[in-house]
Amino acid sequence: MFNAAVCGTTANSTGTTVCGWLPNCDPTVTNGSGSSCDHPDGNHGNGYTTNQVLKARPLSYGTVKIIDHKMYSNYNSLQVTWNKQSGPLTFLTNYTFGKALGIRGEGGSAIGDPTVLRNNYGTLPNNRTHIFNVAYVYEFPKVANASRFVKQLANGWQISGIGQYQTGADLQASVSSNFNYSAFIPAGTTFMGKTLAVPIQASTSNVLGTGDLTLMPALTCDPRSGLKAHQYINGACFSPFATPGQQGAYIFPSLTGPGFFNTDVSLFKNFTFGPSENKKLQFRLSGNNFLNHPNRTFLNSDQHLNVSFNSSGTITNPNCGYATNTIGHRIMQMMVKFTW
Repeated sequence: MFNAAVCGTTANSTGTTVCGWLPNCDPTVTNGSGSSCDHPDGNHGNGYTTNQVLKARPLSYGTVKIIDHKMYSNYNSLQVTWNKQSGPLTFLTNYTFGKALGIRGEGGSAIGDPTVLRNNYGTLPNNRTHIFNVAYVYEFPKVANASRFVKQLANGWQISGIGQYQTGADLQASVSSNFNYSAFIPAGTTFMGKTLAVPIQASTSNVLGTGDLTLMPALTCDPRSGLKAHQYINGACFSPFATPGQQGAYIFPSLTGPGFFNTDVSLFKNFTFGPSENKKLQFRLSGNNFLNHPNRTFLNSDQHLNVSFNSSGTITNPNCGYATNTIGHRIMQMMVKFTW
């Protein structure tokens, strides 16, 4: 429902009677700049501002919180393990294919529709569709037919390591419900008894009639399609224009962000000596992120996750959806340990 000023008979300073719009806003009158709906006198805004909304409301409104048990979630998965615990090579592997679904808004997830609960049902921030882990130890074959010195030098070498991979989080669920969507109402649009002479910036107030909702974009295609290297959101699939009275989609198709991959490897050798071989000298060489694989990521408040358009419908963020930041580097360590 639109908050509108009461129709009056008093004309404003431009000679136009404002009817059907909030106070001090008439987008049918322009100063010729082509980018706003300011009146020629410069004292009128180009949309529903907070002050204009407050002037139109008969009472002062606040926030009322109601505690109720309505949240729900579910997790379903297929889990597979493969272990080998004998012989020179031992390993433990596990793979999980899962889906975490529920009502967004709890546990830090982005909030969507505050009026209809089921409109917020989708993948949760903790959802990781694919998870794979492996841990292994391999003992190199022993040299039998050699001198004591050669056997002491060549035998007892082991290599161990872990490998991890998991897909990324749903970007909408974990970052922003609408990716800071910024659009326009195009010129020629007629609503509230007025026809726009120029495009005006879309907002929750002039599109949805209240500033208490989040303006969601309409999807023109699947934002997971047409992606290029290191791109995770196709910004061209979001509509650059908003239609008054029409809300976009609260839940987008699952927009999975960058995944995580890591390998840690250790090579070590034990030298035992003493009358009962109770003394041990261990040499260990370790590498964290041994393959030096860079993991792409989005930063906090990353501008590349903003979906914004100009008044002509062109996206203003050419890097929309691209993860250009990387984390992770190889760390090598050498250690000598003596025990007795």
